[in-house]
Amino acid sequence: MSKLAPAGVVAVLVAVFATPVTAADREVIAGRRIEFSPSPPRWCYSGAWFGRELLLVDSLASEVYRYSTSGERLGELSERATSKPSIIHDLSSSALLLEDEDGYFARLEGSNFEVAFELNALEKATNENGRLVSVYDWIPMQATEQAAEVLLIGDILQGQLGYTAFVQLNLEHPAEYRVLHKLDMNDAAVGFYLLGQSYVASVNREPFFLVMAPRPFINNPAAGVRMNLRLVSGSQTRPLDRPVLPKDTGMDAARGLFETLERSTVPSGLYGWNGALYLLMRSPASRSGSRWWLTKFDPKANRMVWNREIDTEASHLTVIPGDEFWAFIEKGPVMGPGQQTILSALLAPAEQF
Repeated sequence: MSKLAPAGVVAVLVAVFATPVTAADREVIAGRRIEFSPSPPRWCYSGAWFGRELLLVDSLASEVYRYSTSGERLGELSERATSKPSIIHDLSSSALLLEDEDGYFARLEGSNFEVAFELNALEKATNENGRLVSVYDWIPMQATEQAAEVLLIGDILQGQLGYTAFVQLNLEHPAEYRVLHKLDMNDAAVGFYLLGQSYVASVNREPFFLVMAPRPFINNPAAGVRMNLRLVSGSQTRPLDRPVLPKDTGMDAARGLFETLERSTVPSGLYGWNGALYLLMRSPASRSGSRWWLTKFDPKANRMVWNREIDTEASHLTVIPGDEFWAFIEKGPVMGPGQQTILSALLAPAEQF
């Protein structure tokens, strides 16, 4: 496990640019588009690369579909480890980690996706911090001998009280999990972690997570660094404020929540890849859809490397970094629970990143 820094946090101001400012920034992240055949997933916010196959979780179909880089469906992971897949990540060129909506993790290995390790984290992750009772999102920090160490965000019940937390969890030793950052369950930030966006990342086995405070920031507890975000447009600089999500309930709530994101300038993803940290930003397009930006950071130097627009106007994106391509799954507006058209995927060559 990575060691946490001593008490005290070093605040670092990081500018997130809404317009290109250097020649490198004017480079647009581009690639080729593929359409999924015979059909795309119906509801997807998680995927992974496995060799040259793109694996996408379809939560409505309770399936993980396998696609080629031309968009052809190659098969599925039927009856492998779980009947209710939720999130999938690659651990290596020959291993995957899959979790279902009930906190059950399985390590899959080889071309036949054989189960090599399995654990119900919600049954085993209990210590003086309380009992882990739900998992919203997670990312592998490193593969271990049998399973993996993960960074997750979820809910913890301690006695009669509960809280939301960013947690570092070794699946081989779940009772030894550590809480890195706590949030009150009623904190408005928690609503953003329920929308299928990736706010946790790992770089060089260190945890990073996006805290959706009134003014969002990136936390690196291992180094004791807090990266405060400011939005820069031309000569103007202002704080990056968190939008207010509606508190509606019922069948129309999902549509209102995602429409708020479509109207906002807001962080929408955090990713670690090849020693760098990447922040995904969105803002409304002038006509319809959204503009998307990816900002690359050097986490050792705590500085921005570049900020580039992505060649897409999709209403929503799921981003899957990979060694050959980064996949940007392009999705339309959310019309209701589980009602969203997945349009296509932009495959951007990895050398752009």
